[in-house]
Amino acid sequence: MNKNKFMDVLDELKEELENESFEDSNKEIHDGYYSEKNANGEDIYEDEFGEIYKTDKKALILGSAVIDEIIKIEKLPQRGDDVKCFEETSSLGGCAYNIACTMRNLGASHELCVPVGTGKHADEIREKLYARGYMEMIRDYEKDNGYCICLVESDGERSFITINGTESDFKREWLDLIECEKYEIICISGYQMCGSSGEIISKWISEVAEGKTVFFAPGPLITKIEPSIMNRMLSLSPIIHINEKEACDFVNRGEDVEEAAKYISTVSENMVIVTLGEKEHF
Repeated sequence: MNKNKFMDVLDELKEELENESFEDSNKEIHDGYYSEKNANGEDIYEDEFGEIYKTDKKALILGSAVIDEIIKIEKLPQRGDDVKCFEETSSLGGCAYNIACTMRNLGASHELCVPVGTGKHADEIREKLYARGYMEMIRDYEKDNGYCICLVESDGERSFITINGTESDFKREWLDLIECEKYEIICISGYQMCGSSGEIISKWISEVAEGKTVFFAPGPLITKIEPSIMNRMLSLSPIIHINEKEACDFVNRGEDVEEAAKYISTVSENMVIVTLGEKEHF
């Protein structure tokens, strides 16, 4: 399957999942799953495919949910150009939400913690999250959520324009309301680690991370995170997920991705997962 065909199938699957609504009156929505009691009164979890899962560790997925405005074009315009869009769609995205969807499909116990604000984007996000079984953990009454314009070229390559909202303005009082003892895993992406939010979140994680596994995906902003914040995150010995360009950019070691990953692993004292595009990962 070529890259363009694969991306089309992925978009169709995401749209299909978002259009589902959990309305079975005999089941309770819990951690993004249908929840029922078995004969012993214990909670069991069932996904949308009818599979039953039991997990031992619970993860907190901390970050953002935003509206993705997806615009398909032949190729990116040059400065001053005017190009036509041949397809436009809207879907729920954001790093934390995407991670939660993956964990859901894997049957991993988790809760999604993303700020949901006040405004038209926040209303759409709230509705879509609820339809997928996720409740609000953070409500901001002062600011709307942001959105992302995703430009998709005919070969499947994607470029992004991000308009920030409340998800980029974390407050310490939000984090202090989280019942950290419930979780053994904390997942965070780099988009929330820039600026004042990064300072607030990194200090909070450093205070609550003892005995927990931290997953950190810096993303394309890896070189824009303040060194003090990055050092604080690396000191937690997180499992790091990056792609080959991000790894090489961070250590400034040309195109030797294996050496870059080894260096990062040495500093963080934990494993580094590097995605290699069509070559999968190592």
